[in-house]
Amino acid sequence: MQTNGNTQYIAGQRYLHLFFTPKQQGQNTFSGDCWIHHSTWGIQRVNLLISEYANINYVHRLDIIQEFTQKNDSSWTLGKDRFIVELSKIPSGGGSERLRDERMGKQLLRPGYS
Repeated sequence: MQTNGNTQYIAGQRYLHLFFTPKQQGQNTFSGDCWIHHSTWGIQRVNLLISEYANINYVHRLDIIQEFTQKNDSSWTLGKDRFIVELSKIPSGGGSERLRDERMGKQLLRPGYS
């Protein structure tokens, strides 16, 4: 994985913005970017795009976008989850695009579970 990036301040908080790409073409891997909170090392946002050379049956495009929210105890939980897949045309029909978009509301965790 090759990375580069920079440091930025968002709402008074310091974040590392990293960009990454597969080291070798043809691997079933992702490229994209992520924002990492400087003091807790928690991932605030990640964007993943499957390589155009990936060989996944009937999948033409796959994007995953996730955003995390920091809680008072400095832990991070999933706040938004977006999953987009574009399906290739198959012999018996046409192609299509599917989208799953979730925004998490108030989450309750039972004691002893994380």
